[in-house]
Amino acid sequence: MKQLIIGMGEVGTALYHVLDDSSNIYSFDSKIPNQPQWLSIKFDIMHICFSYSDNFISQVKEYQEKYTPKQTIIHSTVPVGTSRMCRAIHSPIRGMHPRLEEGIRTFPKFIGGEQASEVADIFRRANIRVVLFDKPETTEAMKLFDTEYYRLCIEFAQRVKRYCNEHDLNFHEV
Repeated sequence: MKQLIIGMGEVGTALYHVLDDSSNIYSFDSKIPNQPQWLSIKFDIMHICFSYSDNFISQVKEYQEKYTPKQTIIHSTVPVGTSRMCRAIHSPIRGMHPRLEEGIRTFPKFIGGEQASEVADIFRRANIRVVLFDKPETTEAMKLFDTEYYRLCIEFAQRVKRYCNEHDLNFHEV
C-alpha cells in the first residue's frame, strides 16, 4: 500500500515515523524547495497534515486531483463539515506538541467517515488502536471540543496560580 503525507511539520513528521515501518510511505511539503513531485506513483492513501486556512479545502482538492489517491485522510484540526466537503476521512491527531509521535502511538486513533473502516488497517499494522465513527463531523467536533477543553484547563490552572500567588500559597501543593 502506497501512502503520501502532505505537510511535513510536526504532525506529518510524527505520522511519517509511526507509519514508516508498516508501508511504502512518501512525503511532500510545499514549503520545502526542490522536492520530488511523485506524479508517476499511484497512491492508495493521501494524508493531509497541514494547518487549516481559508484556502484549505481548495488546497486539498488540488492535491487530490494531482495525486488521485483512493482515500484521503485529513489529520488537521478543521471546522465541522470540512472533511465531507473534501470527500475525505477525518482522523485527528491527539497528543502534546512536540511529542506527537508518542501521542499517536499511545492514544486510540479516531477515524470518522463512511470509508473509515477501509483505512483502519494502516493504523492497526502500526500497532495503533482505532475507534471508528460513521461521520467525519463526529471526529471534527470531537477534536474542536477537546482543544476547547484543554484551553479551559489552562485558564483554570492560571486562575489557581494567581490565587496562590495572591495568598502566598505553593501552587504545586494546592
